[in-house]
Amino acid sequence: TMGVPAFAVQNLWHRYKYAPDRGYLEQTAYPAIRDVAIFQANYMDQCEPAAARPAKVVLAPGVSPEHWGWTRNFERNRDGTFDIAMFRFVFKAAIEGAGLLKRDETLVSRWEKCLERLPDYPTTGGDERVVVDVRDAPPITYNIAIPAVPVFPGDQVTWFSSATERSLLARSIDRLKWNGNNSSVIVSVARARLSMPSSADFMRSTFRDRLKPNGTLGLNRVGAGINRN
Repeated sequence: TMGVPAFAVQNLWHRYKYAPDRGYLEQTAYPAIRDVAIFQANYMDQCEPAAARPAKVVLAPGVSPEHWGWTRNFERNRDGTFDIAMFRFVFKAAIEGAGLLKRDETLVSRWEKCLERLPDYPTTGGDERVVVDVRDAPPITYNIAIPAVPVFPGDQVTWFSSATERSLLARSIDRLKWNGNNSSVIVSVARARLSMPSSADFMRSTFRDRLKPNGTLGLNRVGAGINRN
């Protein structure tokens, strides 16, 4: 899953944004984010241009988190939603960090070009499109709610995004199916960030279903057949 390196340094950037400190940015956050952004840019340099849109790359190969695995001819290993969102996150963080520290102008230019070359999130066809986890895949019952990742934890689609983008992600989140594992926080926060109806009720019921008598939360619903810990 090629978005994981960016995911691994995301909390460093959040720590800086929550409590801005130039020394922390210069010594800890930016060096790690810079290294990941360089790595991701190098990876993109190896990607093929998209046939229909040569200015974009086919972000491949990669594996959707906990779905599909490696498939024949990489049929389900291209343009992963998780990867696209996390690549966007780390390039933007690296650009902002470099600007604050007034350095790495050449790298900033490279990262800006990388952002332009990233593919769009993969979707189904038709008028009521929804985001899926990898290109050419159908909607599935997700173990990790990947279609919500551009909103959270990817931080790329927000209430301030275009109406078209908000509508696409809200529809995708509203219609996604998941098996109860891993995504109680992802879906709850994504719904709240887009101000989707009944988000508070959704969060209450989601966590109430996982609440154990001793006050801890289960990974899945209490009484579920899997992940009872």
